[in-house]
Amino acid sequence: MKKNEKQFVKKGLCALIAAALLSVTFSCNDDPDAPAVYPVKVQLVYPEGFEPVDDVEVSVGAYKATTNASGEAVFEVIAGIYDASASEQREDEYYKYSLNANKSGISINETWTGTEPVNLEYVLSSVPQLDEGSSAPKGRVIVKELYNGGCPKDDGSGSFNFGAYLILYNNSNGVANLK
Repeated sequence: MKKNEKQFVKKGLCALIAAALLSVTFSCNDDPDAPAVYPVKVQLVYPEGFEPVDDVEVSVGAYKATTNASGEAVFEVIAGIYDASASEQREDEYYKYSLNANKSGISINETWTGTEPVNLEYVLSSVPQLDEGSSAPKGRVIVKELYNGGCPKDDGSGSFNFGAYLILYNNSNGVANLK
């Protein structure tokens, strides 16, 4: 190595060590005026028929975290009044489901213990899946015709003849199952 290259490497190494020492020195914050941080657990409450899943994004104000497999997200926030929210999309063969939750006015202050979770209750809405190339929902069976009739007896004491039937129609492009 040439003399200039050695000096350049030495100066670069010294600068790197100095930067590391400065970052370690100033990254420790023992400032007594720093705001206190409080733990917040948010538990998603699912409607009947739905189970918790992991990796659902939950927001508490500007803070964001994802849920674990039991539907719980953990935050560390400074004192303040927060709104918490979560949103999730799911689907099955026949429907697309939208699960949404919002809770306003969560007050975090020096009396906050963080031992009880903040429950976010999902509200469920669903939209039918449509058959490809159709405006009809998948597997949708509709009542095409409903007939209920008869002939009364001449004296009005009852019916002489009575009949009823129902016609179902598969309003989709696929096979409909009536289980």
